[in-house]
Amino acid sequence: MSSRQLRRLGKDDLETTLLKLTSKASSSSPALENEDESLAQPTVTSSNMFMLMDDDDEEEEEEEEEEEAAVSPVEEESPIIKLETKSQKRNTKKTSKKKNKKTKNQSKKGPSLKDEDGEDDEEFARLLTQFQKKNITSYKSLDSQEEYDEYDDDDGFMTADEEVSQGYEDNLSTWKQYNLRDDPGFTKFKHFKPLNALFNKFDFKQLIPDNEFKLLFDDLSPETLQDIDSVTSTHVSPEVLKQIERLKRLVKNWSGKDKRSVPNGGSVRKLQFTKIRDDWLPTVRGEFILKKLSNDDLTKWSRWQRPLDWDAVIKDDVERKWSKHFTYYKFDALNDTNSKKALTEFYLSTVLHPDHEALISIISSQFPYHVPGLLQVALICVRQGDKSNSNGLVERALFVFDRCLKNGIEFTAKDFQLPYIYFYNRQFYLAIMRYIQIVSQRGAVSTAAQWCKTLLSLSPLEDPLGARYFMDHYLAANDEYQYIIQMIKNPLFNLYKQWFTLGLGMTAVYSYWKLSCIEEAKQLLKRVWNQYPSSLYRIYEEVLLGDPSKLKIKLKPPTVSASIETKAYTTRMGAIWKEAEAKKFLLDELASIFNSTSFDTDAVKDINDGDDDDDVAPTSFFINNIPINLLRFAILSQESSVMAAIPEEIWSDHSVFEFDVLPPQPHDRESEYVVETIEGLIDSKHLEISQMNRFADEELLQHINQLSIQEYLEQQQQQQQPNEEIE
Repeated sequence: MSSRQLRRLGKDDLETTLLKLTSKASSSSPALENEDESLAQPTVTSSNMFMLMDDDDEEEEEEEEEEEAAVSPVEEESPIIKLETKSQKRNTKKTSKKKNKKTKNQSKKGPSLKDEDGEDDEEFARLLTQFQKKNITSYKSLDSQEEYDEYDDDDGFMTADEEVSQGYEDNLSTWKQYNLRDDPGFTKFKHFKPLNALFNKFDFKQLIPDNEFKLLFDDLSPETLQDIDSVTSTHVSPEVLKQIERLKRLVKNWSGKDKRSVPNGGSVRKLQFTKIRDDWLPTVRGEFILKKLSNDDLTKWSRWQRPLDWDAVIKDDVERKWSKHFTYYKFDALNDTNSKKALTEFYLSTVLHPDHEALISIISSQFPYHVPGLLQVALICVRQGDKSNSNGLVERALFVFDRCLKNGIEFTAKDFQLPYIYFYNRQFYLAIMRYIQIVSQRGAVSTAAQWCKTLLSLSPLEDPLGARYFMDHYLAANDEYQYIIQMIKNPLFNLYKQWFTLGLGMTAVYSYWKLSCIEEAKQLLKRVWNQYPSSLYRIYEEVLLGDPSKLKIKLKPPTVSASIETKAYTTRMGAIWKEAEAKKFLLDELASIFNSTSFDTDAVKDINDGDDDDDVAPTSFFINNIPINLLRFAILSQESSVMAAIPEEIWSDHSVFEFDVLPPQPHDRESEYVVETIEGLIDSKHLEISQMNRFADEELLQHINQLSIQEYLEQQQQQQQPNEEIE
């Protein structure tokens, strides 16, 4: 495809359409009816880099476009629009600046560039909001739960794009929701096409923060970006850098000009979302190998999830359902001997005899790409206030996984899922969680939002680290209001009661309000109230500072799960609900709901009411009747107020390792060989030898200390004897 054709494709997106509408509106001042007609035909858009190309042959392009219009019929455009993120808006603003600058050079008369940019941005924001609102209100609703169940059967008849354009159930409060306790195997879930629609726009470029920084600082030169790439990820001495440069000459195909080429045995692989830093040691092969799971492996995993079901039913579900719609993988050690040795030393220095110096020695000299060690030392650096080294260690851990990914794999939920029962899979989850915190602190909210989607896509049904409890914050910070609304209309967030979280519901209410869909916001707020009454009451009283004496309502004390979830949301609520008008809207609506006679306050219950009963059967996804992914998120968030809400017995009775928070536990002897734990992956003989050596070293140190004390005493006695003789 020629560059001219690429530029022509770049014009067929929302950005160019809106700019044309803006210029047309400012020149001819059309009537409101004509403007509404033009808004009725939105186009599908994505971040398009073709618009940054120079228009050298404009006349030739116009002639070719006229010929194409005469030959090819006009295609129907989908009524769904992808929301412009902050990074895409910066891209649009940058393009408009270039056009305005070009116009100014051609004509000396006219308004200044600053005024034009301000008017264009304001008009663009207004038109974009109208597009989004019209798109949301044009969703076709389904009238019943039966129609919805029939809508996406196993033998579905619609494509993913058609489902998105047709829309989902609007009145979600009438849905029949299941309880995850009664169905730990997700047997009720069969809506695979709507699930795929959430992740079908995946692009690895969106996971690289450098691309967002280029849009944030559009005046950066290529030389400056090259200097940034050459910065080391950790503090190393010039002597060590010289030694690493010598090693690079011995290892072929390491780094390259783009810093994304890496050798992997006899082949060369391109990194997808990481870059090689100058202080990373060159190696010929990676640490991991990616294995595709067989139906037998999936059957064992499903048997651990649902130990009370029949084997025949489990095998049938795996063959007809899970293996048909998803592809599952696991990260495994390439060199089993070295992996066991590294894990043994790590286990000894972290769990049995905590020693920070020994742990740092493991990743600095013995095993530089040992992922658990890298993540653990990174956390130590954070506590010591050394965030620079911490960020570099997390990036190196992600590089280890990026290096072993197969070509063609994308994080689209359908093509790549990682069961959480495998140890190194859990390390990948943990590395992503830590990286989300890093890029968000750097201000790359768009990249953080994309990583949140990636984290959820790795296991969307189980969601082991609780992405549902926090991803709404990053999506709203990136202005992805329409995507949030699409989420709360997706069965992935509605089929089970635990899937519709407080944060997602409240952020969706704010998204409706932001897009001026006030009635939709009120209806959704009532649904959130039905599932989280005590949480909304606490928000009304503590966050919005409402007067509880004016309310005619009394609620039961919240459950432990509701308390943790409410505390986690209120901690970050202020960063989204910043406008005074939004807070006033929420305060007034909550007061109206609380005082409404249409609600029976005695019958109002939290979503987790009854979870504290002792007769509830335990499952693989609950600990002490609390969702385990909520506990993992609360611990990994590092928020002291949220962690304080966790019951004390969780910390004392369960494994809360920092490198593996609340790992899955086997139910019986058979599942001990299915669920991978660090105790099952270490070398027991090597551990015994290492412990014996450590004890011998400790005894030697004690003996040396005793000798030193004796020598000191003898010296003191010798000094006292001459003094006594003189006296």
